[in-house]
Amino acid sequence: MKNTVRTELCIHEAFCHEQVASYVGYQTKTEGDSFSIRIALTRGDMARDGLFAQSVLMLADQKGTVSARDLEAQTTIGKDFISVSDLPLAPVGGSFELIVRPYVMAKDGIRRYAKAFVFYYDGETDKEGNPVPRAGDKKTCAVTASDDTYIFNNDSQGLSGVNFGTSTMLQVRNTGDESTDLYRAAYFKFTLDADTVKLVDTVASAKLRIFVRRTEDNPTRKFYGLRVYGTEADWDEQTLTYDNHDELAQTGEPLSDIIFCEQGYMKVEVLPYLKKQPRNRDGSITVSFCVTGDGHEDEILVYLCSKEDRFGKPMIDLGYHNTIDFNMPTKENVGFEPWGYAEMIVDEWFTDLRDKIYPKDENGNLIYHELEDFAPEGYNTTDPRGDFTRKIEWRPGSRWTMDGGTVDVENWKKEKYVRTVSTLGTAAGKPFETSEYAKEKTEYDEYGGIANAGFTGKKTGFFHTEKHGGRTYIIDPLGNPYFAMGVNTTCLGDDENHRKYSLEKYGTAENYYKEISSLLKDMGITINHLGDNPALLAQEKGLANVIGISVVGAYMRTLGRSQVSEGVYPHNNTINLFDPDFVKSAYGSASDRILGGGYADNPRVFGYTTDNEQPSGPDILDRYLGLDTTEPTNAFSYAVAWTWLAARMNVPIATLDALHASPEYKQINSEFLGFMYGRYGKVTREAIEAVDKNHMLLGSRVNGNCPSDEGYLRAAGYYLDIITTNLYGGLNPKAETIVNLYRYSGKPFIVTEFYAKALDAVDANGYLLGNSTGAGQLVETQ
Repeated sequence: MKNTVRTELCIHEAFCHEQVASYVGYQTKTEGDSFSIRIALTRGDMARDGLFAQSVLMLADQKGTVSARDLEAQTTIGKDFISVSDLPLAPVGGSFELIVRPYVMAKDGIRRYAKAFVFYYDGETDKEGNPVPRAGDKKTCAVTASDDTYIFNNDSQGLSGVNFGTSTMLQVRNTGDESTDLYRAAYFKFTLDADTVKLVDTVASAKLRIFVRRTEDNPTRKFYGLRVYGTEADWDEQTLTYDNHDELAQTGEPLSDIIFCEQGYMKVEVLPYLKKQPRNRDGSITVSFCVTGDGHEDEILVYLCSKEDRFGKPMIDLGYHNTIDFNMPTKENVGFEPWGYAEMIVDEWFTDLRDKIYPKDENGNLIYHELEDFAPEGYNTTDPRGDFTRKIEWRPGSRWTMDGGTVDVENWKKEKYVRTVSTLGTAAGKPFETSEYAKEKTEYDEYGGIANAGFTGKKTGFFHTEKHGGRTYIIDPLGNPYFAMGVNTTCLGDDENHRKYSLEKYGTAENYYKEISSLLKDMGITINHLGDNPALLAQEKGLANVIGISVVGAYMRTLGRSQVSEGVYPHNNTINLFDPDFVKSAYGSASDRILGGGYADNPRVFGYTTDNEQPSGPDILDRYLGLDTTEPTNAFSYAVAWTWLAARMNVPIATLDALHASPEYKQINSEFLGFMYGRYGKVTREAIEAVDKNHMLLGSRVNGNCPSDEGYLRAAGYYLDIITTNLYGGLNPKAETIVNLYRYSGKPFIVTEFYAKALDAVDANGYLLGNSTGAGQLVETQ
């Protein structure tokens, strides 16, 4: 039996964090034709209470088939080091890739991972025949493009026959189906030498990495769609033009459609494509790729880095780094490693989005949208006193529901004030008809806008917002100010009796929607949210309609998960905003709903809400940090939360103890909520604008602490046109809540849900309803 000990003193900074662990070396033990390996790591300052490791072994068999094995490696803790020991035997002369990810255990049992060490073995042995694994080195596994250029179809300027092989930035632009004028596409060619070709049969992944430098035509967009093809490689960068590209670089089937983030690497898995390519006489292979905007509607000019650019050179990365999902494999999010993806999202926040969502003035102070004297022009509320309120006298035996149970009414506050319709108008409580707001009869246009308001806005053909006299107004398609007084749902409904009675009264569904629309408009109702939108929009000069899109809900269903109903374990009432596939799903949901309903060009569409009452709360960060890591769908949420917290607290490894002891604990949770809904707003806005740039975004109708949380409101203010909020806990919200909605966001808001239950309500047989369910305020009479 042979035994070889090899120690390397260098520390590979790209693969580890010195404060957690440093790589010392390895030891191999050969037995027959196989061997085992032991990796030695020294403990850093952050690992005083013990260092552990999780490992993944990518093993290639004699046919070159690669399989992945998750290993919970045994660790031996010594005075100065630990060893990851006795990994399964591998064949001498074979190949493998080994990833070792050190972690420390906190008192709460949650792992804090450091960056990974990467080792590979490709059959190399020393003079005595002992295997020699090596630490991963980017120089040995990345191939830079040998040629790159772009083509430009522009006959009017004579550019179709021009070559752009010396350009440092390559251009891509889609022109749609009607014309190819101004069309541009980028081409990249790579040559993998014979030694590199050998690696193709052993690695687990090969990523085509192309750096997006910038875009033009739409500076507010951050996500874009491109398509990648494999092509013939009979071209070079000095000769390829639009006129000859079909002859020299004929395209095959598309390899991938990708949604990518501006200013960063887009990555496409090309390993299967590489394996199919024929070898040249010297054992090398030559491959070519074309990047286009085909299949995507955006006509946006995208700039990609060429090999002449000193940053972001195009390359094929043969998968030694960040290729392994350290959580259990799932069907979703294939091709992404949670911790690497988390770093991308978190870096985007701290280097760009945070400054936009938390803007500062020239002196470095946070910007607030102040309203003097609680906004006498209209941003105000009234105190629950005076003759405009009614004191509720509680009836003996009344019960109230809370948290799934019932509570006797005597355990609730006796005095609850509810403002009623008859008291709308002035604070003096005069009936509406005689108040100062009703001195002149209002004239409405066909959309419900106020035609005699004394001012007009822009006539854009769609609902939008404008500021006039320091106050934000909704402006309707004709340019008139508009007051959104609405109902939540207008439909025949799924209830059998409801449909039966409605059809008996109105005869047909068409008559029902026609009469209901007319009745509601006569009552001053101008807008409808849910219900049968197509049927309502079919009514001439009918109600405006808010269209609901299930963005998070649709994606969660693909994971076999629900939302709030999933409770505490194992998902802690969290949502998968940080999954890579959430982006693709959001684009699909928006496209299906908007294009399928024909809403993009309809002037009576008011705007879009996305989901309803998504999770929030002052403990939102704790819930993400405490996710069950054995549940596959938690992988990205867990990685993003811990990566974000470490960056926010400016420490290598964050801990719950340090978080809870921080005097900024509440502020950090609020900022995470802003980060969370910043991600949500960014993805949903870009997904909707990809198919509809005409209508307003109203966001997720929020509740809980969101209407008063600075982090959420700043994120909502940055991405939304109007904030939608559901208000419970009384029908008279605090003035502070109303003011802060604007103070932090700078945007107007619409109350999209509130609820009251009358004690005199009766059922069809005349019996009083128990009012034992629902979250609304109890009132004495209807």
